[in-house]
Amino acid sequence: MLTLILELAMLAGGIYAVFSGKMPAFLIGGSKRRLNDTTARLIGGLLIMPFPFALFVAFAFNSFYGEDGLSYASIIELVVVFSAALLAVILVRVLGKPLGDVAGPGVIEGTSDLDLDESSTRIESKIAKKAQGALIYAILSITLIGIFIQPVAFFYANQAIKLIEEHGVGEQYRSQANAARIVSGLVMLLSAAFICAILF
Repeated sequence: MLTLILELAMLAGGIYAVFSGKMPAFLIGGSKRRLNDTTARLIGGLLIMPFPFALFVAFAFNSFYGEDGLSYASIIELVVVFSAALLAVILVRVLGKPLGDVAGPGVIEGTSDLDLDESSTRIESKIAKKAQGALIYAILSITLIGIFIQPVAFFYANQAIKLIEEHGVGEQYRSQANAARIVSGLVMLLSAAFICAILF
């Protein structure tokens, strides 16, 4: 019953986030933090995912194993729901900005050369694309095909962090890359656990 209540709360909050581009205050610990529209919608998708996934797992296990399969489905449902909730909290804490905190673009101090400045802008744009792409792939990897795209998310996140450290720009995208690494790592562990549960 507790799991179902949590699923329904996550479903409602996720639908609100997807359509409005804003996270409900009760899901982000009050109104003192904010997320951009894209991030809020992606986390909203993460919150929606456990409910249909639980229905699919219950149907699949009931079809293959009968009534005995429902107990296994309940365990998997519990793990997925609480993992998704924990993951959403981590993402909000990592990616959420305190109100009034505006991150400015990366600037190389002491540089006035126009070509170098344009090069830094291109590198920062590349970092942004890789970090944001990594986060999108990482969140999408929570679906049933996650085992296939999870490595892509991890690879893009590592590339983004490497570029940040090499060029000293795009520091504001480090949190997105780190979040993508955390998500993809958790997905890898959950995928391995799910496969082991089916096989053994």
